[in-house]
Amino acid sequence: MTCLIKKNWLLGGYSADYQQRLPLTSITLSKIAHELLTVLHDAIPQPGYPCELSNLKGRERSEAAFKGVPPPQDGEVLSIGGTIATSGGKNGFTWSPFRFSCLTRFVRFEGNDQIIHAPELFKSESIPQWFPWRLLGAAAPIKIEYLRLGFENFSSRFSIARFGAVPVVSDTLLIDANQESLNVSLSTQQPRWQPCNPFSTLPLFKQVSLAVEKVCGSSPSEGFARELTVS
Repeated sequence: MTCLIKKNWLLGGYSADYQQRLPLTSITLSKIAHELLTVLHDAIPQPGYPCELSNLKGRERSEAAFKGVPPPQDGEVLSIGGTIATSGGKNGFTWSPFRFSCLTRFVRFEGNDQIIHAPELFKSESIPQWFPWRLLGAAAPIKIEYLRLGFENFSSRFSIARFGAVPVVSDTLLIDANQESLNVSLSTQQPRWQPCNPFSTLPLFKQVSLAVEKVCGSSPSEGFARELTVS
């Protein structure tokens, strides 16, 4: 567990970068996948009608935290992959690779304080059309190899260039997990030097922290709060 806090002496406020690593197994990976997929399912309206997210998008494109898995794409909220049984018989199951992802694309600005993105879902042909994606962590026979979850939260901040308030990324939460470990990364930019915990103030971040605590027994929210107090 590490936390780097830097004060902004010129403009005021501070930035904080928090990292937490927790051990996992193939069993607990499936459990945390189920909990996080449930959080995402509740947070994002389901396809079939227009769906938009205000001041929220997926992570930026970057290198994968673990070797052997596809790297994140621009706007990636979720990526989960592994193998799934596509048929069965006397000789056992036939396994095929699967991948499911949720990406966000820019739609428009609304006024000076909102940026709108729309989520889009993608899944490999090995996942049956009728299968609910929220059950990928709970159903069998499915073997999960990795999971990523990423959110960027926008806040309205004053911009000299725009002569007014504009939405900018203020908080980023990244979850990277495989069959050995789970990495939690939180970055936050605060305009005032006053301890602020996005795991408490942002409902979606709070639900992710509760899901991690439920499976791993360690609360990212409490860990980050302690680091802020110490610093």
